[in-house]
Amino acid sequence: AQPRSLTAQAHSYPLLPLRGSNAGPVQVKGMSPNLLVNTTLTGPAGTFGYSGLVDADPLVYGARGRATSNALDLRLLLEKNTLPHTPLTGQYDLDLRGQDIATLAVSAVATIEKSTLAGLQVDPSVARLRFADGVATVHTPALHAAGLTARPTVPVAMPASHACSPLVSATR
Repeated sequence: AQPRSLTAQAHSYPLLPLRGSNAGPVQVKGMSPNLLVNTTLTGPAGTFGYSGLVDADPLVYGARGRATSNALDLRLLLEKNTLPHTPLTGQYDLDLRGQDIATLAVSAVATIEKSTLAGLQVDPSVARLRFADGVATVHTPALHAAGLTARPTVPVAMPASHACSPLVSATR
């Protein structure tokens, strides 16, 4: 497949935060709001894929399916130099809908395989995430990394307009 620019696609889909060039097969069947999309793309940031339904009709966009990553560096994929390098490998079951960040509603289950997150070697871990009404909530997370296990001591909720730190307990 020919290389494609996610940066160029972001001009048509402003909610799409992905940047850079990548190549790989893209299969699209049907019509929005029920586009069936199957793809695996590889570029300088690593490999990522998606299999599921997409609603690409303005004003409200949506997706429900499974995303995958293999040694995917979010810093490169999002072109955000403020992020740490994150060679991330895992599967992410997603259900999202919204017309912008203010109306975005997301539920996800992230199953992380052996990866590196901000320089920390992460062992297989799972987290259930929800974002709605400007609040992000992490349910049943357990992050296992280099002899460390971190779990929230209370549900973590972060208002979109406020920076705060989750309350966690960690054991070695």
